[in-house]
Amino acid sequence: RRRVLLIFDNCEHVLDAASVAADHIRGALPDIAVLATSREAFRSRAETVYRLSPLSCPAADETVDRDRAMGFAAVALFVARAGEAASFVMDDTSATAVAAICRRLDGIPLAIELAAPRLRHGDPATLLRLLEGSVEPLSYGPAQAPLRHQTLLATLDWSYRLLSEDEAAVLRLLSVFAGIFTLEDAVGVAEGLAHPADAVAACIESLAGKSLLSAHFADGAMQYRLLDATRSYAAGRLRGAGEMRLACAAHARFLLDLFERAEAEWHWRVRADWTAIFGHHANDLRRALDWAFGEDGDPALGIRLTACALPLWDEMSSVDESSLYLRRALQSPALEASAAMVRMKLATAHAWRLSYTERFEPAAEAAWLESLRLAELTGDIDYRLRAQWGLAMLWCYGGRHRQALASLRRFEALREEAGDRAAAPAGERLRVITEFYLGDVSGAHEALRQLARHHDHADQRARIARFQIDSQVGIQTSLGFVAWISGHPREAAAAAQAALEAAVGHGVSQANVLVLSVIPIAWWSGRIDAVEQHVSALAANVSRRDIAIWAPSVRFYGGLIRMARGDAAAIEEVQGVLAARRTSGFLIRLPSSLTMLAEAALDLGAVDVARESLGAAREIMERSEERWCQPDLLRVQGLLQRREGDMAGAERALRAAMTMAAASGARFFELRAALALAEGWAADGRADDAGALLSPILARFDAADDIADLVAARRLVEPRRATPQDEAHRARRARAKLPVTSRRAAAPQG
Repeated sequence: RRRVLLIFDNCEHVLDAASVAADHIRGALPDIAVLATSREAFRSRAETVYRLSPLSCPAADETVDRDRAMGFAAVALFVARAGEAASFVMDDTSATAVAAICRRLDGIPLAIELAAPRLRHGDPATLLRLLEGSVEPLSYGPAQAPLRHQTLLATLDWSYRLLSEDEAAVLRLLSVFAGIFTLEDAVGVAEGLAHPADAVAACIESLAGKSLLSAHFADGAMQYRLLDATRSYAAGRLRGAGEMRLACAAHARFLLDLFERAEAEWHWRVRADWTAIFGHHANDLRRALDWAFGEDGDPALGIRLTACALPLWDEMSSVDESSLYLRRALQSPALEASAAMVRMKLATAHAWRLSYTERFEPAAEAAWLESLRLAELTGDIDYRLRAQWGLAMLWCYGGRHRQALASLRRFEALREEAGDRAAAPAGERLRVITEFYLGDVSGAHEALRQLARHHDHADQRARIARFQIDSQVGIQTSLGFVAWISGHPREAAAAAQAALEAAVGHGVSQANVLVLSVIPIAWWSGRIDAVEQHVSALAANVSRRDIAIWAPSVRFYGGLIRMARGDAAAIEEVQGVLAARRTSGFLIRLPSSLTMLAEAALDLGAVDVARESLGAAREIMERSEERWCQPDLLRVQGLLQRREGDMAGAERALRAAMTMAAASGARFFELRAALALAEGWAADGRADDAGALLSPILARFDAADDIADLVAARRLVEPRRATPQDEAHRARRARAKLPVTSRRAAAPQG
């Protein structure tokens, strides 16, 4: 009549007998409770199953300090055991490595117990490097423990030997998967090795029941995963059985079939659904390609797999990863024997990658021309469109705007011939922005407004993989920039913000939005703190995604920020960035960048730098016909002449800037030129003339617009008692003997 707890420990090797015994005891003596531990449930009607999950670990993308890391059970156990065995004390510096060790061990308590004492012979970073290669270091546990608990491999070996022959074969095969997989994935790989689907499904269910597979339900399907230690053990068994090459080949062929299907579905499936379906195979793709291009692999299979995986990399903005495998494919001797269609896809991807580099080498143009040749050879209209658009983009970025327009005319003719409506927004946007660069500001603004209205639906938007940026993101990016130059600050800010939000999750698109719209708008609005935040985001993006084309923009705006805050030492850095850009052939917006440098240098008293920069800007502008920013160049030229004492020349330059800006529709540049002229008049006692000059220009802006130049202009038109901040600003200007031409320091922040 006593209440007793009877423990059956480690039952998996005598499961049936233990289950019968437990049922019999419970039936005969109801007051006795039985607690059984096993890798597999008894499957008794009387049992209640409690599954022990691994101990919690910090996520891979989570930054942890000591206190945060100690909130995870796996880390706490590791630190406790390492402290007992090796007097280890974790601090903020070592917390990251300890968290990674616990993740590598999947939070398995036995593995952590075995790993922690290894710190007697090294630090956490060294142990992590050892464990990333193998779980072999997890040996020699406590001598008093059962033999199967003295090493992790012995524990796994104990479980493996209890499997049937079919279960063991399937476990070995599953080690080819890099992470999560479904039953469909496993059957797909196994069928390539003539394993019956029903037998594979039964084995997977059994392995999950024996706790050798982690199983959970997510996204409408059961998902499985081998813990890292189990995968390493099973892979060793796969090699030992001589099955590794066949299994890896079956895995790669399965992925080839999968991504060939993905290519076909990419044309019609909604992007979010497409990436959700195929994106979780990215780790397996990486593993399969590493095998295919490895010593015992199949490079021909790797080349085909690379070609059909390109849409996934582009949609996920994996520039660095796709570039790695693209190089392997292009350098493989097996490429020559590949089908023309495969070589066409690789050539197009290669052309895009070359177009993302800091230097616009002739090789990029040659790659686009080769892509076009192969597309014409195969008769593939889609890739002919991609190549014509890519050439146009390359020429536009290189300051060859007339050639870009010619390529876009051929693009439009092809598009109409094919009846391809989805490609229209990308072609129209690039044509409009190219015409803007040539000086048609007002025409570009209205055209982009219409594009934004007509192409804002998901079914009308081209896939990112086609032209490397979502068409609507591209339209909003261009609209933001052009609306700003046209004198519509709130419309510009709204469009830029919409583009930035739509680009979240796609690094290439996000970098384009930041460089081509968000950062210059923030700079011209006078919000230096916002510029700094956006540049930091761009720097992280460029570094993470290897988008080298925008790396100079990080350095350029970083230097401008320092100059705006009074650091004259940054002048040389910015000069070097722009000189390198000029040498590289990346000339888009370079005259404007040189003008920005000239004005910032003038504010710091570096007159020679300003003069030299304006000269370079004029030369490039003449060669590339990039006229959109010419009024601003004339404005800064006028400021330079005023500084040098040429008042008449300064007024002529500023009036010419106003006239040119008004003619092209660049109201923002008209405002800036008029403000510079009015400030000079006000300083000479002509306040009424200054007000009369600015009033009609201010009337064309919304009263709610509060950018720095508008605020300064309104103060001239509507004099008021100066604030202490105004007086301090003027005093600083006076001490520096600089004209009051820059409003950045007085601009509203935020």
